[in-house]
Amino acid sequence: MKYTKLALVLLLCSVAAKAQTPLPPPPVQHFVISVNAAGYNGNSGMTPLTIMGTALQLTPSVSVGYNQIFDPTSGTNPNFKLGVVNYSRELGDICPFCKNHFVFDTTNILITLQGGAGKVSYTLPGASTSTSHIAGTFGGFLSIPLQDHVSFQLIGYQGLFGAGTTRLTRNVTGQISSGLYFTF
Repeated sequence: MKYTKLALVLLLCSVAAKAQTPLPPPPVQHFVISVNAAGYNGNSGMTPLTIMGTALQLTPSVSVGYNQIFDPTSGTNPNFKLGVVNYSRELGDICPFCKNHFVFDTTNILITLQGGAGKVSYTLPGASTSTSHIAGTFGGFLSIPLQDHVSFQLIGYQGLFGAGTTRLTRNVTGQISSGLYFTF
């Protein structure tokens, strides 16, 4: 009886305790800087290129930015300068099946769709000056955060529209990319 009263007093005086501390909220992303290695499907296979970009977050899902896509080894190859709009969502939000059936956390994996327009500049073979034309882009990207303010783009595909040289296809080309994203 004495132990029953003690157990009852301890039970009434106990407080709720959590087994795990809750995760802090994710950092607010305002600005993105990215540098990716990319490969265009040119006439003789993949051509290595660089993608540099910045973006300003407008809403949790929408950002606007600037991308420059170029071949750093040659100034005569196409140089794309594009204004872009990005729409990002978590994989778990887009695919409820994935959220319920995958063994890993799908809320950390981001799917981004991108569209934009701008100009492409290039020098035709035999010409001494570059010419510019209207260009456009669309793309889809899959990324995963590594830590606060850093994520890694696992894979991305981007279609580019605009005239090109013989190194790239003349009207439409695509590129696959991967790289780091820094958010502030």
